[in-house]
Amino acid sequence: MSHVESYIRLLKVLWNTRTWVLLALIFLQLVGQLLLLPILPSLVTDDFASRREGEPIHCDDYEPKDSPVSCRDAHADVVQFSTVSGFFQNTVFAIVLSPALGAWSDVHGRKPVLILAQSISILPVCIVILNMNGILPLYWMYVVQACTGAVTLIAPSLAYMADLIPPAERAAAFGLILASFSVAILVGPPIGAALSPGVVPWATIGIIVCTVVGTILFLPESVQREDSILAQEAARESSSMVGGGDSSGFLNATLRAIAILKRNALFIRLTLILMFTSVVAEGLQDILIQYLQLKMGFKAKDVSQMFMVLGIGALLVQGVLLQFFLSLLGEARLLGMGLVLSTCQQIMLTWSTKKWHALSAVFLGSFSSVTFPTISSIKANNSEEHEQGSVQGALYGARSIASGMGPLAFAYLFKIFTQSDSSLPFFPGAPFVLGTLVMAATTALSFTLPVDAGGHRGSLFGDSTVSKRLDEGNIDPHEIEEQVQLLHT
Repeated sequence: MSHVESYIRLLKVLWNTRTWVLLALIFLQLVGQLLLLPILPSLVTDDFASRREGEPIHCDDYEPKDSPVSCRDAHADVVQFSTVSGFFQNTVFAIVLSPALGAWSDVHGRKPVLILAQSISILPVCIVILNMNGILPLYWMYVVQACTGAVTLIAPSLAYMADLIPPAERAAAFGLILASFSVAILVGPPIGAALSPGVVPWATIGIIVCTVVGTILFLPESVQREDSILAQEAARESSSMVGGGDSSGFLNATLRAIAILKRNALFIRLTLILMFTSVVAEGLQDILIQYLQLKMGFKAKDVSQMFMVLGIGALLVQGVLLQFFLSLLGEARLLGMGLVLSTCQQIMLTWSTKKWHALSAVFLGSFSSVTFPTISSIKANNSEEHEQGSVQGALYGARSIASGMGPLAFAYLFKIFTQSDSSLPFFPGAPFVLGTLVMAATTALSFTLPVDAGGHRGSLFGDSTVSKRLDEGNIDPHEIEEQVQLLHT
């Protein structure tokens, strides 16, 4: 099949399954949230610097070499609050909520979880509005994010896609979720930069309300009744094994998630790769803008340009090239390629001295966005249909643990190499050196994966799950034995 035909087939699948409605709603939600992107970094830096200074101060008025000490130290303050918020959000709340909501959605449907995630994202925006009116300091935004950020669109959206998309198309379909983010980056920040700062948060809330209404009215439920019954039975069996009474309880869902993640050698390696990449991605994401502001004097306009570069690159990869790369390389090799490029990005960011250097590194890093959809696809294609919510919830839970722990190390490095009272030399690129080492080790681990550990160039179980192929009589029992041996090597 030609690449053009594979794209056409994917588009037909999206249309026939109506998963395009989900992609449209994700795009609209992200556009609303990304309206805040051009103004938020400067708002939080100024807020923390003003509290250090004891009077209002605008750090964007100064070049990096002339920046007051309060502005310089405010960058580390922002990173510290963001890191602590991320730790509680990901390590404390998400590890419990993500698997539990995933398992609950297997039984009760994806729509309620999607609506909850959309609605709860309004709360941090309300803190921004209160801060602009002099009622609350912005550090309360981090408190709210810590408590609510674990409920996201990612896991239920991936599970929704897995419910309706054939295994051979899942990696590309998962990539389109990230492509929605890329397109939203191209649309949201320019609109946010053009609007008055006082209007932006209200526009964000209005758009999010529209997505909630659209989900209720236009998005069909993806969980079929028979899959819901199977999920209920699986939950009861798991509950009886651990001695629990509530088949959809938090403890039972968490234990089931752990069992999924360590199901076999392949799943263990994929989980480790996902966690290591999340350690680096989340750790450096928390400090990237502060790093660029501190080292190269990035202003709101530069931040907007950076996200536009990221959006163009990720859109090119997820929306255009992903299907081609999958056909050419398969999931396992494509995962390795993404990790290599991520390692190169860390090296470039470490030694960047000009704005265009940093923008080039960001563009290169957009090609590493293939890692999460390929990992999600490999696991989804080697799981049963009635447990897709549990699989994606477990993956996101593991990712969340790493996302909470990673920023602690990177933020500490950033602080001790940048704050004015530190005895160490000024070297804000230190966290990216650590990121380079971690990504190099993760890349080496990815090379141990079986070449056919996906669903595009022949998954471990072909284009469908084991049970389905057994039912159809399309699988030889000896093939299962060979694949099981492969999984445990």
